[in-house]
Amino acid sequence: MEIDKDDRNGWFDQECAKITEEKNRKHRSMIQRHFTRAAREEYSEVRRKEIRTHKKNKKEYYEKQLEWI
Repeated sequence: MEIDKDDRNGWFDQECAKITEEKNRKHRSMIQRHFTRAAREEYSEVRRKEIRTHKKNKKEYYEKQLEWI
């Protein structure tokens, strides 16, 4: 029995998927550029943005769940 990702975590939407893909691209780029300072900073910036987006979406999702209860 396979669980659909939307059922498992309803907070992960298109915005989250987009920012996660961008973070993954920056990570691959950082590796290819041999971990230069600029590449690390770009990756770190996108990673922070991803974390903020995920936290925001989780918070909104769970607040809606609590209102329902």
